[in-house]
Amino acid sequence: MFFAHIISLIFSAFIIIIADHDAFLWFREKKQTLDSKKINRLHIVAWIGLVALIITGGFLFYPARNYLVHNVYFIIKMIFVAILVGNGFLIGKLSNIATQKPFSSLTKRERWPLFLSGTLSAMSWIGATITAFFIFD
Repeated sequence: MFFAHIISLIFSAFIIIIADHDAFLWFREKKQTLDSKKINRLHIVAWIGLVALIITGGFLFYPARNYLVHNVYFIIKMIFVAILVGNGFLIGKLSNIATQKPFSSLTKRERWPLFLSGTLSAMSWIGATITAFFIFD
């Protein structure tokens, strides 16, 4: 199951990199708007990757549950995962902006949630991955 968990992480990272690359092109105004079909497809596939990580993680959790529920690194990792899940719903709503308007036309108030969501996403993916290395240390 550990191998499936790692494959799910690699798969998710690959999808997130593709989505973030498109978002960065939009942010830098290399693209005026993003293709809504592609954005929706990437969002669904990213959810599949995250759900696969949660399911495989559940199988890894169960045998070590007595240890893990008292492990501060595991708890921190779960906080990052919870942020990823919550932010996933937010990204679903915010990504539509990039399919309708150029970044330069957004007000500061419209840009703020995009930056916050992107920052939370990046920090949580990196944080969850890094804390995993300390759980069984």
